[in-house]
Amino acid sequence: MATTSNRYTFTIAVRSDAYPGSEACAAEVTAHFADNVTEPQTLALHKDAQASASLEHFVYSASLLADLPKSVLHADFSINGAKIDPAALPEGIVSVSTNVDLVQSSEDTQGKYRV
Repeated sequence: MATTSNRYTFTIAVRSDAYPGSEACAAEVTAHFADNVTEPQTLALHKDAQASASLEHFVYSASLLADLPKSVLHADFSINGAKIDPAALPEGIVSVSTNVDLVQSSEDTQGKYRV
């Protein structure tokens, strides 16, 4: 049975010289939902090897499927336990982003976060 969902992709890009040995980075995002009923979901962001092919930046990302009508109101990013303010990125953080796509899903969603 197909479902309609929002697919949220959360991304943090960091300068490789600011976070040497990128595997030591613990990047997370906590998604807060607009319905004020669904519990916030904290996701570990994993290094995206393809997006991290540049020697200058490392990219960490995670995806979350939220069946409609659920939607993410805002997301709190952190790296190595320090919260990131998207309006005032700390030294070494290149960007944080949340992208959303509307998807029809009847496929296996194993390995993806779903609420």
